[in-house]
Amino acid sequence: MIHLKNTLWIAAAIFLLFPACKPTEKNYRQAYEIAKQKKIKEKTDPDLDIPELISENTPSTQKIGGIDAKVLTMHLKQHLHTPETHKYNIAVAAYKMQANAIDHVDRLVAAGAKAYIAENKDHILYVVYAGADTPEDAAAAYSALISSHKGQTYPGLDGIPLIIINSSVR
Repeated sequence: MIHLKNTLWIAAAIFLLFPACKPTEKNYRQAYEIAKQKKIKEKTDPDLDIPELISENTPSTQKIGGIDAKVLTMHLKQHLHTPETHKYNIAVAAYKMQANAIDHVDRLVAAGAKAYIAENKDHILYVVYAGADTPEDAAAAYSALISSHKGQTYPGLDGIPLIIINSSVR
């Protein structure tokens, strides 16, 4: 009988304490806000000297050299087909397979472009149509690409060329 009483007391205590272990909406909201803050990091744009919010994997529309363009900031490495590294890179495709990227670059070079491959830390190979060292030169190259290649498809880039700002070049 004493053993049954003790078991009932323990069961009652567990029953009363059980609701305290449930996650609440407040806890979910707090975890969501922390995750969101980790995803967005603050960075200063050296050309404008003002802070801007940069998402690491999603391009945003920004004004570069007087035009609105899809822009992504990331660290790019030199690749086998990369003659030099530029601050601004006008990407027309993104590949995971090196053979596809090299073939695309070879076709662009044969057509007269100064194309090369840039690789990010996740081993995504970006086919760069042209590189520039100033925002104005990048805007001019981007505008020329858009006007001369209407109806062009851009594999891996959501249908529009992308200006990648190489964070490793100052």
